[in-house]
Amino acid sequence: MATKAVGEEGFRWFLGVVEDRDDPEQNGRVRVRIYNVHGDPVETPKNTLPWAVVLLPGFSASLKQVGISATGLQLNSTVFGFFMDGNDTMMPIIIGVLPGKNDLPKLA
Repeated sequence: MATKAVGEEGFRWFLGVVEDRDDPEQNGRVRVRIYNVHGDPVETPKNTLPWAVVLLPGFSASLKQVGISATGLQLNSTVFGFFMDGNDTMMPIIIGVLPGKNDLPKLA
């Protein structure tokens, strides 16, 4: 866990691919395989990926049955976001989705 306050360790952003949307808490979270953080599925199995929260716009109450839902992401969607815990990389927050099919090259 980070030893500094949020934002003091620097801003670490990511690109990744949605691999699981079956959130047991039904909060619209997804599991994302993040480029240059999580290895291949053998090295880092899908069930060990951290749950990523989807950032909602300010006009959503973000409460049950009020506002909009974060459940629109599809498997294999390419997403962009940041880590709330910086270099610990265990608290991903999704800011948006890149349009089109998942055809971004693997980042080196």
